Amino acid sequence: MWLLVDGAVRMSYYRRGREHIGDFFLAGQTCTDFSSLVTRSPSRLWLTATEPTVVCELPWSAVEDATQRDLVGTERLRRVVAEGLTVEFAGRIWSSLMDTPAERYQTLLRERPQWFERFPQYMIASYLGLTPEGLSKLRRRLATGN
Repeated sequence: MWLLVDGAVRMSYYRRGREHIGDFFLAGQTCTDFSSLVTRSPSRLWLTATEPTVVCELPWSAVEDATQRDLVGTERLRRVVAEGLTVEFAGRIWSSLMDTPAERYQTLLRERPQWFERFPQYMIASYLGLTPEGLSKLRRRLATGN
């Protein structure tokens, strides 16, 4: 698990030779494949810096050691992190099933405007499940009100 001190990271996976971006992280956030961390199994995800980045590594063994010393506080922290990730992931799944690409784009623009300054459009498109061309068409359509 890493704490981003400075910079930006994308989390992605590859399928059929194409990168699919699942999330972005900015300074002040932690980034990890939480399920891989907890199960201690190899991750199928890639974490890639998208600009010069400084991270502070937090080994899982340190979290487990802290849990042994302060069972209640650390367990609560682990539960809060797991619940937060679960809610965020469920929201992404439901959005991909229920929202139109335009709705997903507008939500992202409203909730995470800094991403549009920090990440190239082709990465934003991948995150939204669109091709770069599809995102360009969507943006043009929204700009003209059609």
